[in-house]
Amino acid sequence: MPAAVICEILQAESQQLIPISHEHLANLPQQQGILCWWLRKRAAPNLFNLYLEVKDYPVLCRKSAAGEEWLLVYVETFLRDSKVPNTIQHQVRHTLTQKHTMGHVKNGTLSALRSRIAALLGNDLLETDIENKVTLFIQTHMRVSYRLHDSLSAAAAKAVEVNWVQQLRPLLNFRYNENASLQAGNHVSRLCKIRCREVVKNTRRRLR
Repeated sequence: MPAAVICEILQAESQQLIPISHEHLANLPQQQGILCWWLRKRAAPNLFNLYLEVKDYPVLCRKSAAGEEWLLVYVETFLRDSKVPNTIQHQVRHTLTQKHTMGHVKNGTLSALRSRIAALLGNDLLETDIENKVTLFIQTHMRVSYRLHDSLSAAAAKAVEVNWVQQLRPLLNFRYNENASLQAGNHVSRLCKIRCREVVKNTRRRLR
């Protein structure tokens, strides 16, 4: 599916941007689907410019809501499983509330989105108050939308995610994103990837 078609789907009025707060979590479905994370445009410098010399955000998909412009910065697919309640609601709740423990940092199990935001907001994934900073940033400056695909097999659902990342190239998606590859030069996604790797490496080195 080409980028223009995906953006048209996401920009439709039926694709509401949902605030990320505890009171709104109950409204998210306990179903599988593709989850889209949107960043408030005026908050983009707060996230990217602190450590990266970025003056432009080449985002393919944008959406207007609540009188503001929002940038699509991350997409991920979640499948319902008999052992793990890996649904849209579960993943948003997990991303919002996960703790920055030594175990998560050492084992690489800290939410990918949380770790990327934390790396851009601080120098250490375990530094004082970074967990609260990330949570507050997500609640204040991000929203989510979703598309359900309960009828798809796991392989087909994953193919949708890969296609969306390849076509839309969200700034905080690294896998399948050509703008985060070695050939991307100083593209913001590439710089974010480098920054995230360095912060994770430095944090783990401190824990040895």
